[in-house]
Amino acid sequence: MPLISVVIPTYNRADLLPRAIQSVLNQTFKDFELIVVDDGSTDNTEEIVAGFRRQIGNVFYVRQPNSGQCADPKNHGIELSTGRYLAFLDSDDEWLPRKLEMQLQLLENKPALGFVGCNITVFDNKTGLTLRTHDLDRYVRNDFVEEVLKLNVLTPSAVMVRRAVIDNVGVFDTELNVADDLDMWLRISDKYAFGFVPEYLLRYCIHGGSMLGNLRIKNETIEYERIFAKHRERMARYPSVYRSALRRLGSKYCAMGESPKGRAYYAQALRSDPRSLKMRLLYLSSYFFGEKSYAAVYRLKREGSRARSKINMAISVFFRVVGRNKAS
Repeated sequence: MPLISVVIPTYNRADLLPRAIQSVLNQTFKDFELIVVDDGSTDNTEEIVAGFRRQIGNVFYVRQPNSGQCADPKNHGIELSTGRYLAFLDSDDEWLPRKLEMQLQLLENKPALGFVGCNITVFDNKTGLTLRTHDLDRYVRNDFVEEVLKLNVLTPSAVMVRRAVIDNVGVFDTELNVADDLDMWLRISDKYAFGFVPEYLLRYCIHGGSMLGNLRIKNETIEYERIFAKHRERMARYPSVYRSALRRLGSKYCAMGESPKGRAYYAQALRSDPRSLKMRLLYLSSYFFGEKSYAAVYRLKREGSRARSKINMAISVFFRVVGRNKAS
């Protein structure tokens, strides 16, 4: 039996999947099995995986009917896995060569750890340029639960977990979609410590094809409300996180045109912090501003995030050019 089981869930990413698989095969640690779970793709995903299977015997392919979920294909991979450790890789991301080696070493040396992460580099798929980085040392320096609730940047691709831990806390929650990973880390952290390798071992890919506009707002709102309901007591232990969650839900519902529901969340946040001028203004604004106004603010925030990424990209290009000029 292999020591590590690597699970790649995928759906219609035949253009990106080869890079992810190759990054697994390039690992310095070789005692692993790679399970690709195809969630009902309609492209040539099976053919892509078959090409790798002809090169190396520890690559396995399983196809399932499309679930439309993030959790279900990961759970299928867990069910099929035989390793003592589990590592997940989204089919658009890629690992650096020592990812498995370094995380395994930490878990083997520290039996009290249930799961470990690493630093993350976020890159643009079109240009290959770095947009930003996530240093996850704060997760071990500070309170893990508070940090993961505030930031939620601990993607499954950055994590390795003991199989026994999953057997104990249960698999990913199929009632959740994009937040199934956040839910998993919170459940694990109830019983186990988190460890951290201070190296950039994951390249997280940003690319097109995501949901846009009102549909995205709606899906994000429903998902975030489910997470809030499931972990409300835990969030309430951290007042700033709790108020932020209530404010976020209020704004999302107002942006969807459901101002009474949004106002109810604003009211809860205001009761939690009666002196907050910002919350008073938000609460009052829900009576005067309509769906279009909130949606416009929501889009401006997203555009601001994109603008910051473009600035980071420009800075990266600048230093690359300067570096080449110095070298010449």
